[in-house]
Amino acid sequence: MGVLLGAALVGAGVTLIVAVTRHPPVAMSASGPSPGNPPETPPEDPGEWGDTLVTPQDLVTTYNYLADNLPPPAHDLLYNALYHASRTAADGTDQYFGIPDGLPGTTWAIKQGWGSSGTKAELNTTGLVGADARYVVIVLASAPLSAYRQLPVALTNGTAQLAGLVSGP
Repeated sequence: MGVLLGAALVGAGVTLIVAVTRHPPVAMSASGPSPGNPPETPPEDPGEWGDTLVTPQDLVTTYNYLADNLPPPAHDLLYNALYHASRTAADGTDQYFGIPDGLPGTTWAIKQGWGSSGTKAELNTTGLVGADARYVVIVLASAPLSAYRQLPVALTNGTAQLAGLVSGP
């Protein structure tokens, strides 16, 4: 499977952007973040690293880079954190939206993201899914700030639709 990209408007102005690929990648043509190849759009304020604009392809490329190029000590440290992400983040956010709650019974390693900026809310679920981290799954959600409370459910429901893609060998 190459990269499957899709976008859907799921109501209340919520937009989901999805990327799924099998690791190792079968067909990858775009480049993304790696040493010497930074994300396309850095934040206006360097202190606001969470505002860095990245594409789903950038994130897929990053996960593939981490899987294939990190030396064992760094790989083990990072994967331990991804595979053991706590349900509750340091700020009290339940971060089991998307991949964890949307793909129950599946092995996963996640990095979640959430926040708001001006009139826009964003929630992201990214990670490695399946036996031997077989799939890279990226689901990015954005909506008007007024729909922020609906984003976790929308993201989880959208991610659940990927179960058939990421459950096989």
